[in-house]
Amino acid sequence: MQILLERIHYPQPYLKDRDGIYQCRVYIPQELKVIYKKTNYIQKTLKTSVKSIGEKLLYRKANEIYDQFDKRQIQ
Repeated sequence: MQILLERIHYPQPYLKDRDGIYQCRVYIPQELKVIYKKTNYIQKTLKTSVKSIGEKLLYRKANEIYDQFDKRQIQ
């Protein structure tokens, strides 16, 4: 399968507070909607309730989501 979207075009991650625990949320780009039909975003926990730590972990967790985007495009 061909690559639908290059990594540099992936959307920015957002820090989301859910019940006092911070989450990393990345919205699914329009080009990848054919792969992810049932959801508008991917969200993973940062396992912290401290905002400053969440901000530091945000891009690390976002890269895991971006890796998932890459893997799903190749399949």
